[in-house]
This record gives sequence, C-alpha cells and structure tokens, in this order.
Amino acid sequence: MASPRIVLAVLAAGLSVIPLATGLSATALAEEEAAPVPARVNCDALVVIGQARGYTWYTNCYLLYGPNREGLIIDVGANGQQVIDAVRRRKVKLRYIVLTHGHVDHMAALAEVKAATGAQIISHPADLDARGRPKDARYFDEGPEKKVQPPADRTVDDGDIIEVDGIRLEVMHTPGHAPGHIAFLMGDILFGGDNLFYHTIGRTNFKDGSGDQALLFHSIRTRYFTLPDDTIVFPGHEQPTTIGEERRSNPWVGEAAARWSS
Repeated sequence: MASPRIVLAVLAAGLSVIPLATGLSATALAEEEAAPVPARVNCDALVVIGQARGYTWYTNCYLLYGPNREGLIIDVGANGQQVIDAVRRRKVKLRYIVLTHGHVDHMAALAEVKAATGAQIISHPADLDARGRPKDARYFDEGPEKKVQPPADRTVDDGDIIEVDGIRLEVMHTPGHAPGHIAFLMGDILFGGDNLFYHTIGRTNFKDGSGDQALLFHSIRTRYFTLPDDTIVFPGHEQPTTIGEERRSNPWVGEAAARWSS
C-alpha cells in the first residue's frame, strides 16, 4: 500500500503566514493491520494570532482530519474564534484538542474551542494543575480575562497512541521546556511543540522554575535526534525544519554547538 500524502494548507491569519511544504509522505501511516489507513489525511497549519495577559501570541496550531472529516487539533493558541472558524469552514467534527504543554500561548482559547466543538482535551498529567487543568489556566481565574478553563478529559504518556479517522499520533514525553511537554510523531512528521525550533531551542528560564535546560537538551538529543534526518519538524512557533538540519546546524544542541565549544 502506498504511503498516504499529507496535504498542508496555510491559512492567512490576518498578519503573517508561515510557509509550509506540500506533498510530504507519512510512511508510518502506510499500513495498519487492524484498520486500513485512508489514502488522504489533511493537515492544515493555522498561525493563530491572539492576545492574552497583555501580549500578542503567534502560535502554530495544527488541524488534522481524515476522509470522514473527523479530526483533532494540536494546541489552540489565544484566539478561539479563529480556530472555531477554521474547524467549521472545513466541516470537521473535532474529537480531540491535544496540548503539547500547558503554557498560556498554547491553551488560552481552550474554553471557547471546547464549548463550541465538544472535543475532549488531552494532555500529559505533569502539565496539569491540582484541578486537572493546563498549568497556566490559573492566569484566567481572575482579572479582565477571567474565564473558566476546563480540565483535561484524558491524560497520555510516552508511547501512547492517539487515533481518529485514520490519523495516528505516537506520544513522546519530551520534558524540558515544560515538565509535561509532549511531541507527536506521525510517520515522518513530528509535531514538536516548543522544545526545538529552526536553529534554536525553547526557553527554560521561567520564574516558577518549571523549565529545565539540561532536561531539554536530553530530550532533544535522545528523542528528537534519534529520528531519521528527513523527519520534518512542525514546531509550536515559527517555521518548520528537519531533524537532519538541526542535528547538523543547531547552535545549541547540534554538531554546530560542539564546533563552537571546541
């Protein structure tokens, strides 16, 4: 069975748009004994632009859906209406809202998107607060942006699988930027969250001490960099990259870092 194709469409979000490649193969989706994989899986990359806590956030959110138009979204950013409009425009039945981590720029629109779609929220338990909500939900408990952020409906850990309408995501627990940070592998595509970016890495200098740079380096080197060089990384912000490019040229964790330090 031939590998299905991933169709990547970029939606203009009012300001800037991240250019993404098209026609990428997803080899791990090619064959499933339990259920045939559909020939087409759609992945729309939304550059969600919204405001929360006095900042303007630009967050990459990925809407994946299969031939029956059932799907999931990876992160929801800070502009719920933009996400809701994108889902409705495509007539997608959103089953899951999957969070790479619980930082405000990835979950600020959670309440609105869940209310509009009924989708289940999925997170790693280490990035939830005592009430089972994403860790930065506390920022919405009071003040001008007060709203009730919902708890996760389901938690996942390393090696778990999230499936809907032929989409199959393998969960990778990759702490560093956040304790419960997770990435999602779909064949030769990695939705990498905020650990690894084009020629840089995610920040760890948070006031609450939740970031861990040594752990971030470990996650990238032992989990991300063990993937094939041609694995395409779609991060939580900015442009996509590949594992090979970052292994060679990333000045923080790649071979370039060793050259600079020698």
